[in-house]
Amino acid sequence: MDYIYIYTVILGVIVGSFITALVSRYGVRSMLFGRSTCGACGAKLGVLDLIPVLSYMAMRGRCRHCKSRISIMYIFAEIFTAFVFVLTLKHVLPLGLPQGEALTLFTLYGLAFTCLIALSLYDFIHFIIPDGLVSGFIIFGYIARLYELDITGQGIALFDVYSGFLIAVPFLLIWIFSSGRWLGFGDVKLSLGIGGMLGIVSGISAVVLGVWIGAILSLLFLVFARGGFPFGIRKKHLTIKSEVPFGPFLALGVLLAFSLFPDIMGLSVYLQS
Repeated sequence: MDYIYIYTVILGVIVGSFITALVSRYGVRSMLFGRSTCGACGAKLGVLDLIPVLSYMAMRGRCRHCKSRISIMYIFAEIFTAFVFVLTLKHVLPLGLPQGEALTLFTLYGLAFTCLIALSLYDFIHFIIPDGLVSGFIIFGYIARLYELDITGQGIALFDVYSGFLIAVPFLLIWIFSSGRWLGFGDVKLSLGIGGMLGIVSGISAVVLGVWIGAILSLLFLVFARGGFPFGIRKKHLTIKSEVPFGPFLALGVLLAFSLFPDIMGLSVYLQS
């Protein structure tokens, strides 16, 4: 059993490395053609430069060719993806499914989380959620949940099919009411995938947790900005009117609702009564 977790961690860091390459190339160049290059000097990267986690540590976070600093985003994405994959495995194994069904379910959730991490990272950098990535999250998330309900004998109700739309309606109304000033339409589409992947109860938990996390971190950023932010961000870059990407906060809410707090609002009691 321990070997399964080791393999999962290795798979996670590899997928995390793929995610960083996808985010850096998305909309700019193909993932299938052309070798990776250093963003500073343009040197083509070889095998020794692209080993997940190990290359970053061995080169102490700097390019092997020009010695320019490599963004910590790369190693963070690799480690975080491995962590998410382990949590996904811990969700699947207790279900006691046959090996083939367990592998299929893990793969579906893994693909959904891969799209979710990639779109969150892209949103954090560019303040936009790409249609291709959020569409992948919606599709794989929906299929994963419906497949789990089917193979575990819980059955698929009409409520499960429309859970994504029920979660998305409040986001859509906010987007319409604010004319897109309070959140982007990408967040509306992301909420559709959240409801589809988690269902109505856990989906609401994910949204609530995402809002809490976003509010707390935003306040902390403002406090740091007034007293001197520790990562070299100048005070003038962060104000109460600063644009904040909501996607990463919602993604953290999804992860917490999926693995730890599936019903933080206690709604299942009311739905069963």
